[in-house]
Amino acid sequence: MYVCTIQVDPLLQENTILVPNFIIKQEQLIPHEYTLKLGLEEKVAFIDKVQDSNNTRTVIVSQEIASSLRLPKNNIKLQLSITNDRSTFCFGPVFMIWTDYKAHHLESSFFQFCKEVALAGEKKGVFTYIQVKGQEEGFILQDGWWQKHSPLPIPDVIYNRIHSRKFEAHPTFQKNKKGWETASFFNDHFINKWQSHEWLYANEKVRDHLPETNLLTSENILPILSTHPTVYTKPINGSQGRGIFVVERVIDQGFWIYPAAKEKEEAIWCPSENLLLSFVEKISANQPYIVQQALSLCKAEDGLVDFRFLVHYYDHKWNVTSSVARIGEPNRIISNQAQGGQIATPLDVLKNWFPTDFKKMYADMILISKEIATTIVEESDGQFAELGLDLAIDTTGHIWLLEVNSKPSKTAPIREDILIRPSASALCKVCLDFYKRNNP
Repeated sequence: MYVCTIQVDPLLQENTILVPNFIIKQEQLIPHEYTLKLGLEEKVAFIDKVQDSNNTRTVIVSQEIASSLRLPKNNIKLQLSITNDRSTFCFGPVFMIWTDYKAHHLESSFFQFCKEVALAGEKKGVFTYIQVKGQEEGFILQDGWWQKHSPLPIPDVIYNRIHSRKFEAHPTFQKNKKGWETASFFNDHFINKWQSHEWLYANEKVRDHLPETNLLTSENILPILSTHPTVYTKPINGSQGRGIFVVERVIDQGFWIYPAAKEKEEAIWCPSENLLLSFVEKISANQPYIVQQALSLCKAEDGLVDFRFLVHYYDHKWNVTSSVARIGEPNRIISNQAQGGQIATPLDVLKNWFPTDFKKMYADMILISKEIATTIVEESDGQFAELGLDLAIDTTGHIWLLEVNSKPSKTAPIREDILIRPSASALCKVCLDFYKRNNP
C-alpha cells in the first residue's frame, strides 16, 4: 500500500487519473482503464502516469472522478492499493466515528480527541470523519476545525461511540446500524458488569482475579455479608462510580450503608436485616444491581488506587496502548477522575509498594489485561477492538479486575507536550487492521 495525497485538478480530462511514475513502474502497470474504488463508490477511469521524475506521492484526479467517489476535500491523504488481478485501484480506508454527542459540543474534550484521531489518520492515509446520530451531514476536519460536509464516502470501518445505553437498547439503533452493514463495525455495544463477570468467570486463567460477585437480590445480600463484612452494590449498567453503595456489617448490631461517591460520615444506619432488605429492594426496583465483595486494596496518599489499562486489537493481537494509576480521595472507594481522583504513573506507584518486584508486577498486569480482553472477544456476541480495563492490587499483592469498559472515557485533558495521544494513533491502527483484512 502507498500513502498518497489525492489532488483534484478541475482542468484534467474527465475520467482521468494520474498516478506517480514510481508506482506505475513498481506495479508494472500500463496506461489503461481501471476501476477506482473508495468506500462503496466505484468509477471506471483511464490511468496514466504523472509526468514527474521525482518520486512524488501525489495522485491527480479529475473533478468528475472526485465527485463520483465523494472525495470530501482537496489534498486528502489515503492509502492506495491495487488488487491482485490488477483491475482495481482501492483508496481508503474511510474511518467513521459514530456518536450521539451533539454538534454544538464541538469544543468538548471528546471532539478534541476525534481531532487527534483525524490528525493521526492523515499521517497513515486514513480519512476520518464524525457522524452525529440523527444528522445527515457528517463533520470533516478542515483548517483545524470540524466542518459540516455532505455527501461523504461510505465508511470502511466504524467506531461506535454512541454513549447512550438507552439508544443502544432501542430498535432504532439496530436499524441504523444495518445501514452501515458493509463496514467493519467495532466496539459493538456496551458491556454490563454482570455480562463481563459471567464471560470471564468461565476462563480459569482469569477467574482467580475476579472478586466474588452475584446479581443483587434480597436472598443473596445476607449470605455474601456473612462471608465478607463489607460489600459494594453496583448498577450493572453504571459508569463513573455513579449509583455505587457500600454496605458494612457490624456483627450482632446492624449495617452501615453509604454512597461510594460521598464521605463515609454520611452513612445511614440500618439496625435490622429487614431495613437492609428494604434498601436492596428499593435500589434494584428500577435497574439490576450486582453485589461484590470489598477488597483490601493498596493505597497511595491515603486514597485507594486502581489502574486503567487501555488495550487495542491490531496486528492479530491485543496491545496495551496506555496505562495510568488513579488515586482516589481519602475515605472514598472510587478513584475515577469524574469523582475527584488523581492520575499517577503506574510504575511509580508500584515501586513504592513493591520496591524489588514492581516491574514484574506491572508485566503481570499486562498479561492479565490481554487475557481478559481475549476472553471478552471470544465470549461476547459483538466485535471489540478497544477496551478499558480497571485493575487493582490488594495488600497481599494479588491482582484483581474491577471492571471492563467497552466505551472508555475520552474526556481526560491532553498533556501539553503531546499533540496526538497514543490512544488516538491506536484507533488508526485498528482501522487499518480491519481495512487490510477486508482488502488483502
